Amino acid sequence: MKNVLVLFVALCAVAMLGTGAAADFERTGVVVTTMNSGLYTYLEVETKNGRYWAAAPKMDLAVGNQVDVAPGSEMKDFFSQSLNRTFPSIIFTSSVKVVGKGSPPEKSSPSKPPAAHGTGGPASAKTVEQIFADKDGLKGKQILVRGKVVKFNAGIMGKNFMHIQDGSGKEGANDLTVTTQQTAKVGDKVTVSGTLETEKDFGAGYTYKVILENATITME
Repeated sequence: MKNVLVLFVALCAVAMLGTGAAADFERTGVVVTTMNSGLYTYLEVETKNGRYWAAAPKMDLAVGNQVDVAPGSEMKDFFSQSLNRTFPSIIFTSSVKVVGKGSPPEKSSPSKPPAAHGTGGPASAKTVEQIFADKDGLKGKQILVRGKVVKFNAGIMGKNFMHIQDGSGKEGANDLTVTTQQTAKVGDKVTVSGTLETEKDFGAGYTYKVILENATITME
């Protein structure tokens, strides 16, 4: 009975997790380049104000598709091992919706990466050690981090929980808890974008010094 009560309290606590902020960029445009790699699709989108790259879970896209890119987060100088390519700027998003077919806009300015706005959107990924060290300053902000999945639990109150490590940090500051709607498996190398929260105490011994909430996952 005690174990059941503890699990019930923990599940109720997970339900309290908030929604993460998203980077602000021009969502709609026309696909001018697309490629699939592993479980993900990379696409270059042209808008009236320029072009940008995005990465989303694998889907069927074609050049000329008009798309609506879901809110995501920008990462600069991202190197994809599967493509052996560095993207000066790329938006990590959970989904891309095809809304029609067409051609690129007739008027467009020179290509430029979208800028992240608001309190979220660091210019580059943080290490797990850096996140723990600067947790107070990063609280409430959109954070990017790269690492390996070391634990994954699915379907807890409508969310998936996972732990990632990147080899940085000492015991107690080397393992980052993440909540997401996406799936992954132990051993996957991922880039994660989510909102950082600190000192989450849900009772029954479930306390997180640092937790990255409602994250978007991109496989590397």
